Amino acid sequence: DLNWIRFVIEQSIQAALPRSGLSWLDKILLEAKSNVTRDTAEPVLMLRVRLLLANGRAAEAVNDMNKIERGLSRSAQWHHLRGLAMFQASESKAKRLQAAKELQTATNKGPQSSSPFALIVVFLEIKDTKRAEATLAYWNRMKGNDSFLFSLAQGLNQYSKDVNTVK
Repeated sequence: DLNWIRFVIEQSIQAALPRSGLSWLDKILLEAKSNVTRDTAEPVLMLRVRLLLANGRAAEAVNDMNKIERGLSRSAQWHHLRGLAMFQASESKAKRLQAAKELQTATNKGPQSSSPFALIVVFLEIKDTKRAEATLAYWNRMKGNDSFLFSLAQGLNQYSKDVNTVK
């Protein structure tokens, strides 16, 4: 049952036991390999990616997503997790711009608070304050400005401007 699997995985992440959750999920996937359908493949993979990220294994998460990317629906959550994994897996500006592209796609598909926030963090990390400000403006137009993350993103953006002004 996918809902049960999701519940156990979320609990393992919240309880700071992502390694146990990953071992459990991998065991289930091994046993149920023939039962994984196109409908269940993406949600199960995204749960595995979340566990890999929680375990600090971002490069492996990117590799897993690359292996079975074709044929999946690529939801907003898919692009969001892929962008996070790419961001965590590499410190090169080119790779981080690829991560930003994934997060931008996630934001365009469904502007959940965490996607534009992550996008702003990526832009600030690569010192592209113009894009960070443009994303903040877009997020504000999308009425996402009532969230805590929006306020935090505004503060990070202002801090980045202040730090760059002092230099």
